[in-house]
Amino acid sequence: MFVDSVRHFKESFYIVRPLTELVMDSLFETEFVTNEDGSVRLDEKGVEMTRLISRFPLCWTREHFDQPTEYYLTKEENMSSEELAGLE
Repeated sequence: MFVDSVRHFKESFYIVRPLTELVMDSLFETEFVTNEDGSVRLDEKGVEMTRLISRFPLCWTREHFDQPTEYYLTKEENMSSEELAGLE
């Protein structure tokens, strides 16, 4: 990671779209849409409504930039063998 990318917001952004169901499942979980009374909301056909909820933040916030660069770095001695294999 470049230190400069932690310090400043960028002028351009890229949209990354998942291509497979496996990727979608790793990024999102499905939850039922509920009414104020806690019951599951139904659509016009009587089917329970669901929505995708991200498993972790998918965008950067001001709090991310409040962290020092070291917060986002992982030292090799703290990596698993699988993670180290990914570096090669």
